[in-house]
Amino acid sequence: MPIDQNEARLITHDLNDYSGVSVTADGSRLLTVQSGTFANIWLISAAGQNSPIQLTTGSAKNDGRTGIAWTPKEQIVFVSQSSGNDDIWITNADGSDQRQLTSNAGINNNPTVSADGRFIVFTSTRTGAPHIWRMDIDGSNAKQLTSGSTEGFPEISPDGKWVVYTLFAGETTLWRVLIEGGAPEPVTNSAAAHSAISPDGKSIATMYWGTHSKSAPQLAVLPFAGGEPAMLFDVAAADWGNVHWTPDGRGIAYTLTRAGVSNIWLQQLSGGAAKQVTDFKSDKIFWFDWSRNNRIVCSRGAETSDVVLMNNFR
Repeated sequence: MPIDQNEARLITHDLNDYSGVSVTADGSRLLTVQSGTFANIWLISAAGQNSPIQLTTGSAKNDGRTGIAWTPKEQIVFVSQSSGNDDIWITNADGSDQRQLTSNAGINNNPTVSADGRFIVFTSTRTGAPHIWRMDIDGSNAKQLTSGSTEGFPEISPDGKWVVYTLFAGETTLWRVLIEGGAPEPVTNSAAAHSAISPDGKSIATMYWGTHSKSAPQLAVLPFAGGEPAMLFDVAAADWGNVHWTPDGRGIAYTLTRAGVSNIWLQQLSGGAAKQVTDFKSDKIFWFDWSRNNRIVCSRGAETSDVVLMNNFR
C-alpha cells in the first residue's frame, strides 16, 4: 500500500520508548531500540527492622516511578500509568483503596503533600509545557502556580505557605512561589535541582553544582531565605534528585545506584561518612519518601533495552 509522504501515522501502541530508527534497504522493515521500565511500590522500615513489603504489582503501571509521597495520615500519593497516562493516585499504606485523582489532563508527576494534608502540589503538562500545579487532596480545584519555561520537582514548606521548585532555563536553579499563587522568586542563582525542605522550615537540601551544572554535584544545605550553602557534602555518584530529610531533621537521605542496583543512603548533618539504609540486591529505586513515623515508601523496578525488528508497519 503506498504511503502519503506528508502523512504521519502511529505505528506503535504501547508505553515503551523508541530511539535510533533505521529502515532496511528494501523498505520493508524497521530496526529500532525499544526501552521500557516496570516499577512497583514497596514499603520498608527506615530502621530496617522488617522485610520490605510489595504493595502493588504489574509490569505496565510503573507505580511511583515519577513520584511518590506520604500524606500526614500515612496514605500514599503516587504516579501510575494504570489509566494509560501518567496520573496521580492515592492509596492506603497497605495498598488498598486505590483512587485516581487526575484524569484527561496531560502528564502529571512529582506529587508532594502539604503538612496539613489539604493540598497536593505536582508537575503537569496540561497546558503544554511542565508547570507547577496545586489541587485539593481529593483531586479537585486544580490551580496553576507557575508559568515559566519548564518547572518541576515541587516541595511544600512545613508551614504550608511556600512551594520550592526547580526551574529548567539554561542552568537548573531553585525558585519558590506562594502556595496561593503570585510572583515567583529565586532561592539561589547557583545550579541546583530537586529540593527538600527541613522539618523546621529553615533549610533546603538539594543536589548542588555551584557555578555550573557540568561540575561534580554535592549535597548542599541552603538557608530557606536564600544565600550560599551552609553545608556541603561530597556524594559518590548520587542519583539525580530524590533528596529527603529524616523526620528528626538531623540527616538527609538520597539514592545511589551501583551496577544497576539502587539503595538509600543517609548523610548525618553532624558529619562523617554516609551510611547505607536499605540493602536491596536487585532493581533500581526510582523514587522514595520518608514518613514522619519513620517509614520509607519507594518505587522499585528495572529498566530494559532491546533491539527490535518491525514488520508490516505500512
